[in-house]
Amino acid sequence: MPGIYLPKIIFEGFDALDSFIEYLRDEDVKKIFIVTDEKLYEIGLHKILTDELKDFNYTIYKDVKPEPTVDSVYKLGEAIREYKPDIIIALGGGSVIDAAKGGWILYEAPDFNIEDISPLIKIGVGRKAKLVSIPTTSGTGSEATLAVVYTRVEDGRKIKIPLGSYELVSTIVVLDPRFVVNLPKDLTLYTALDALSHAVESYVSNTSNPYTDALAEASIVNIFRYLPKLMEDLGNIELRRIIHVSADMAGIAFSNSGLGIAHGIAHIVGGRYNIHHGKSVGIVLPYAVKANYESDEARSKYEHISMRLYREGLSTKDPLYIQIYNFIKELGGSIKYSDYVSEDIFKSDLDDLISLILQDPDLIYNPIPPDYELVKKVLLDSYYGWSSEASLP
Repeated sequence: MPGIYLPKIIFEGFDALDSFIEYLRDEDVKKIFIVTDEKLYEIGLHKILTDELKDFNYTIYKDVKPEPTVDSVYKLGEAIREYKPDIIIALGGGSVIDAAKGGWILYEAPDFNIEDISPLIKIGVGRKAKLVSIPTTSGTGSEATLAVVYTRVEDGRKIKIPLGSYELVSTIVVLDPRFVVNLPKDLTLYTALDALSHAVESYVSNTSNPYTDALAEASIVNIFRYLPKLMEDLGNIELRRIIHVSADMAGIAFSNSGLGIAHGIAHIVGGRYNIHHGKSVGIVLPYAVKANYESDEARSKYEHISMRLYREGLSTKDPLYIQIYNFIKELGGSIKYSDYVSEDIFKSDLDDLISLILQDPDLIYNPIPPDYELVKKVLLDSYYGWSSEASLP
């Protein structure tokens, strides 16, 4: 990685939104374009924001769909160009933030092909508007990362396209727990497991560094310590705040170090079988960690984390892959793909899945260079699972 890339400002805590509004006044902002989705709009979550924007000119775009398609991002770009804002606010989860990043590009550079997004290609964002991200889930890390994931439909199949550019790190992030306090239990779990997978994969990435290691380790420990408590007390806003910040820390970590085979598999399998990304990557994570124990450097770092979790009373004295497996299972999370895909379909798709997984750019950061056999092994483990604790390898 060429450097450490962060949002310019992160407003965090119970007064984060108030601090952001003061910033808008100080900057004499004229026009604000809010990007969200229809579901969030219907439940009125946007009002937490818009009630504070009475002194500003703003418009709301609520047509973002889950797993935004390339075509939908171009439509959003057209709407932003027509309004000509000086601030774009993404209010939502990963899909909304990813869509807003694409719309930001197309506002700044209308002729840019968003499928060409790359760290190696200069885009030139930030001349017309700043991008502000206000996440409404605690997991994707999209608000603090270089990454976007768009969907292309080919022959009736959804194919996820992971892309990234350091220019797409949000200018400003607002981490206010009021936006996540009513997140349902299942989304609380699976978005947090997405954050956990970001932290774990970042920690052993072949481009990790002391900054990303520190953020990743803190995120892993916080999630092990506080997520079980939050699952029992969903309305606890202090616990929400901790998990929200931990997810952002994991996002910063992986944006500056890369991910690995768990995300490569989760992108393809989740897209093919319409499995929520956090659920999909949570399933594969322990099996990917076990496979990466073959790397001496990764094993050493895994052992450091597993011993810390044990010493702090957060897990058993087991390898990290067993600790993660049991952690997810005890929280009621999914632990195998066979719960969602029939064996006949999975077997018939296997070679095609492996071929697509091997093309995922996240694999280049895995501590062991993935080949056909490694991907197949992790994929099969993730499908069939480990039947009981007694049979854990």
